[in-house]
Formats: sequence, structure tokens, C-alpha cells
Amino acid sequence: PLRSIKDNESFDLKDKILLINCLLQTLKAVHEAGVAHKDIKPANILVQPDLKRDQGWKVWLIDFGASHQERRFTPQYGAPEQHMPLAYGEVGELSDMFSLGLIIYELLEGGLPFQEEDAVHQIASSEDFELNFHVCRVQKLQEIVARMLAKDPQKRFRNIVENCMVFDSFFDEFQADLARA
Repeated sequence: PLRSIKDNESFDLKDKILLINCLLQTLKAVHEAGVAHKDIKPANILVQPDLKRDQGWKVWLIDFGASHQERRFTPQYGAPEQHMPLAYGEVGELSDMFSLGLIIYELLEGGLPFQEEDAVHQIASSEDFELNFHVCRVQKLQEIVARMLAKDPQKRFRNIVENCMVFDSFFDEFQADLARA
């Protein structure tokens, strides 16, 4: 599961960025198949090194039970619209983007951007998270994660395709910087 990788201290920023790329591509494939998962959390993500691709990952999303129900989800990884649909709107693909944004923040920073015991209140509030990046110092990546975590779904990327396009641009620059180093 993803949780075991997140807790691995030898997993550096380069490894995390490679994994984030694979996570985004996996969610893109799910959405292109016309499915919104609606319960993305570390326990529902399986990862395995891809030995055929240099430093790549195989990523699987599992447990699509919530995709058929409106109200079943894990509270600390749920999007604002899952907690308060009347205030934030319809639950769907943008909800998955928010949940994956939480996971990416957690992967980069080692924890969620709020106290877990206060998750429902902080996610459902109208104020965006005050994201404090202490570990990840890459500005462009911080901006991508912040946009994924916008409380208002209309302020997130329009869809996962746009999210991936922006990340791909960052990823290409990141890899070019690594090659020059």
C-alpha cells in the first residue's frame, strides 16, 4: 500500500515526484473510463516498483464501492463537497482530485495539512487550507498541490487532464534540471 512508501525515510523528493506522476496518470485513466472513485485514500492505492521502467511505478486504485454511492467516503480524505454537498456542489471527478491532492501533500510533507481529529471541520470550512510546505521547497509543485486542494471545486483544475498537463510541464522541467545536475 501507499502508506508503507510514504513512511519510508529513504524515499527522496525525486522518488516522490516520480510516484506523483504515476498517481496522476492512474487517476486520469480512471476518469477517462468515466468513473469517479469518490474514496481515494492511501489504503485504496497499491504501488509497486515497475522494473521495466527505470524508477517508475505501477499504481492501482482499488475499492470502487463508493463510486456507486454518494455518501460513503473516508472523512479525512473527503472533499468539501462530500462533507457539505449543498454548499460545495456535486461529488465527482473534482472530488477525487481534492482527495489525491491531500495524499500528495501528505506524501511530500509527511502529514495532512490539518489535525486528523479535526478533519471534518477543517475540510468543510470555507477557508482554503493554510499550506505550510516545510519539506517540499519546489514552488511549482506547491502551486499544483494548492490548486488541487482549493475548497471551491471551481478553483481546482477543470479536470484531471488539465491537472496532468500542468504537472507534466513541471515534470519535464524537473527531469531536465536533474539531467543538468
